[in-house]
This record gives sequence, structure tokens and C-alpha cells, in this order.
Amino acid sequence: MEYGYPAAFPYDGERLYELTSLLAGNDPFFSPATMAITSDFTGGSSGGPWLVGNPPVALSVNDYKYVSDPNHMYGPYFGSIAQQLYTTATTGGVSPASSVVPPKPSNAFLIGSMTRNRQRGLATLWVKVPGAGTLNLSGHGLRRVIKEPGGKGTVGLPVRAKGSALATLRDAGRVLVQAKIAYEPTGGSVNSKSRGVVLLRQP
Repeated sequence: MEYGYPAAFPYDGERLYELTSLLAGNDPFFSPATMAITSDFTGGSSGGPWLVGNPPVALSVNDYKYVSDPNHMYGPYFGSIAQQLYTTATTGGVSPASSVVPPKPSNAFLIGSMTRNRQRGLATLWVKVPGAGTLNLSGHGLRRVIKEPGGKGTVGLPVRAKGSALATLRDAGRVLVQAKIAYEPTGGSVNSKSRGVVLLRQP
């Protein structure tokens, strides 16, 4: 269906007209070629939509006619490019909020320096995190530690021996343990790393 307010004779531009018409060809003088439909609409009807389907979709609009061809109206085909332009114009180039998937927060973290307390036989691993989340230190022969940083920063995780590892530390004055550190940012996925730690204790 073609719609418009033709104003030139025999129309007066005072009312909306509709016209049922079939595709009549195209205009090869444009690239991409514009479409033609049979129409007697006159000047003033420019911009009126060509609607097809149910629910109706705008396939084109009244654009131009040739003086030598008054029985045909021409208009561009509204394909994917026109749809992209419409989306950009109506949403500022951003997809509707319902379809936006927010990016997951980074789970990258860095195990930095380590400090030791020989008198107590423990060490502290300093871990840099990009944001709020949960840090979990565990490992065979180690006491589990859980901390919840509230944002970006450096967190100290104490490494303490237990069980047979603690007995070895007391007897030999040193023990090698493997600390596993897991970081899960709020709303994100877990990332894990391991670090060998030598615990020393003064006799």
C-alpha cells in the first residue's frame, strides 16, 4: 500500500490517500537501483510510506517521478542498511537495553611480593585484584583463608602450615608448601593460580 498527501492536480493535499500497487520495475540510473510502482500520486506525496505485510513494514517511500513517466512512483528499497540506520538513529547506536549483555568483570589478578615471619613460621602473599570479589587461599598442609576485597587493591593472604606440614616446619625449621589462590570477581568467573612457598621458622 502506498500512502501520501498528493497536492498537485487532480489532488489538493488536504487528505491522506492510499493506493494498492504492485512492483513495476526499477530505475537502473541509481545504484543500488530504486524501485518503481504504478502510481498517479502527484507532488506533495513525497515521504509517504510503502507498506507491506502484516504487521505492516515500510518497504520504501514516495521519492520521485519523471515528467516523461507520470504513471510510476520511484523509491529506494529499505533493506539491512536502512535498518541499521534506523537502529542508530533511535538508540544512539546502542542496541536496546533488553539485548545488551554487560561485560563480565575481569578476573585477572597478580600474585606479587611475599613477606615472612620467621618467629611464627608463616608468610604473607600480597595479591593485587582489579575489583571487588572473593579471594580463597588453600592447599595441602595449609590453613584455608578467605577474604573479600571491596574493590581494586592489594590484599594480604597469610600462608599458615597445618597437620604434617606444620610438624615438618617445627622439626626441620622449614617446609615447602603449594598455595592455591582463587579469585572470583563479583558477578564474574573464577580464576586460579598456584605458588610454591617456603615457610621458615627460627629454632
